[in-house]
Amino acid sequence: MIFEIANTVIAVSVVGALISLAFLLPEINGDLTEVADKTKKFLLNASILWVFTSMGNFIATLAQIFDSAISEVIRVNVIRSFATQITLGKLLIFQIVTALLVAFFARRLKKNGGAVWLLLIAILGVVAPVFQSHSSSLGSHGLAIGSLVIHVIALCFWVGTVGALLLMTDDVRTQVFSRVSAIALWASSFVLVSGILNAWTRLRLSDAWFTSYGLLIGLKVLLTLAVVVVAARLRKGIGVKHLASFELVTLALIVSIGSVLTQFTPIEDAPQSFDKSENLSASRCHKNQI
Repeated sequence: MIFEIANTVIAVSVVGALISLAFLLPEINGDLTEVADKTKKFLLNASILWVFTSMGNFIATLAQIFDSAISEVIRVNVIRSFATQITLGKLLIFQIVTALLVAFFARRLKKNGGAVWLLLIAILGVVAPVFQSHSSSLGSHGLAIGSLVIHVIALCFWVGTVGALLLMTDDVRTQVFSRVSAIALWASSFVLVSGILNAWTRLRLSDAWFTSYGLLIGLKVLLTLAVVVVAARLRKGIGVKHLASFELVTLALIVSIGSVLTQFTPIEDAPQSFDKSENLSASRCHKNQI
C-alpha cells in the first residue's frame, strides 16, 4: 500500500508540473521562459522518482497477489509471467514505460507544445491500471470504469494545478490564479460526481455502505465536498499560497483514502467476486509452476 500511495502522489505531481508548463506558465511564441526553470527541474526529478515508484508498485502488487513477501517474488520468471500473461501486469508495465518516456523527455522540454504531448502520455500512464479495477462480469462495468477514469483524471488536474502554484513566483502565481481556480473548480466537480457514480455502481442501495469499504467511501465523499466548499469560500479571503497549502494537505488525505480503498474488496451481487485482475485466480493456481 505504501508503494501505491507513493506512486499515486508522485504521478499526480508529474501531471501537475506538466499542466503548469503546458497551460499556465508564461511563454514566448511557444517557447518556455526562464520562469519555467524551477517547474522543469521539479518535473525531471519527479518523473525519475515516478519510474522507481511505479516499479516498486509493480513488485508490491505482485507480492500482494501471491500473498508473499516482496523478496519472494523478485524472480525473473515470476516477474516475466506477471508482465506478459496477466492483464494487470501488462498495464503496470505500460505505466512504467510512460514514466520512463516522461523522464527521458523532461530534460529536453523547451516548448509548451511538448509539455502537452508529455501530459497526454503521463495521463495514459496514470489511468492504465484503472481498467482492471472492476470485473467485467459485474453489472454496470462500463459506467464503473468510465466514471473511475474521469475521477482519476479530474483528481490529477485538481491536485496538480493547485500544487503547481507552490512552484511559481509570487508574481506569476497571482497572474495564473484565476485560471487555476477555474480548472480546480471544474476538476473538483468532476471528482465529486464521478466518485459518487463509481461508488453507486459498486454498492448501490445495500448494507455494504456500513462496511469498512462503504464508510471509507462516505468519508472520502464528505472530505471532497468539504474541500470544494471551504476552498471556494476562502479563495478570496486568504493568500494564494496558504490556500494552495490547505487544499493540498486535504487532497493528499483524499488520495491516500483512495489508495486504501483499493485494498478492500467491495461486496457486490455478481457471479464472481471483485478482484484487481480477472486473471489472478489462474495466476494463483500456477504459482508453483511459475
